[in-house]
Amino acid sequence: MKKMLVVLIISGVVLLSVLVIGIIMIINSNKETLEEQRTSYLEELGDLFYSRYFDHISSGSTQAEANAELAKFTETGMQVNLDSLSNIDTTRTEKINELFENCNRGRTGVRIFPKEPFGAKDFTLNVNLDCEEE
Repeated sequence: MKKMLVVLIISGVVLLSVLVIGIIMIINSNKETLEEQRTSYLEELGDLFYSRYFDHISSGSTQAEANAELAKFTETGMQVNLDSLSNIDTTRTEKINELFENCNRGRTGVRIFPKEPFGAKDFTLNVNLDCEEE
């Protein structure tokens, strides 16, 4: 009888421990790391930058002229650093300063690669983070 009680107690403790560890892992897996937050925000800013750049290139020029301008960047991409990205929407300045406070603002940014058929969403971008670990 005592052995059965001991086995039940040990089983209960093991089961409870597994449940607690499982819950902790689930909670932590849903949290974005700072690097993921920075990357996601740079992608958002890069999208906004390209959208505005595309509108600027497209207005006042023919489609062929706009395509020729964008084609210049298909291989090398447009390097846009954090300082330039922060200038496109001043309402985002506080969040940029908070997220990227330990980053090199000249080397952190995106490289945007326009691609055919050179529409407003026809591009890919690479994120470059140059930040000190916290």
